[in-house]
Amino acid sequence: SGPCSLMASAPPLPPSTNSRSGPSWASSISGSSRSSAVTPAGRLAHAEPAAAEQSAELVTAPVLLAGPSLCINAATSIGGSIRVELLDAEGEPLPGFELESCQPLEGDELRHEVKWNGQDLAGLLEKPVRIRFVLDRARMYGYCTR
Repeated sequence: SGPCSLMASAPPLPPSTNSRSGPSWASSISGSSRSSAVTPAGRLAHAEPAAAEQSAELVTAPVLLAGPSLCINAATSIGGSIRVELLDAEGEPLPGFELESCQPLEGDELRHEVKWNGQDLAGLLEKPVRIRFVLDRARMYGYCTR
């Protein structure tokens, strides 16, 4: 895996783009040079591999999970994917939550639900875990548990 970059910008799109479906640029005051950008909720900044032909990893500091399911706000390119592994506080993979057990996430979703061959997070709710994300031709905007 290679380095990961963090981007914080809205890509320029045609002025006709509807703000409910994606970013748009619009003049905020008639005749003014002031502009505003509107992006979908949770899509202002993202992490992605520094080079398109590489994969990249992100590992969180130890966190307490707030719910029995993990969701990711992400978009993958054609042929790309995101896989997730749960680690103990020391960085060792948790049984049943290894990278190989994760069903790869593909496509563009605000809430991809991460699944590991029938496992759920209920037994991990009071234990600190690290979350390892492996991005292959993908952008990750954030994650949550619920």
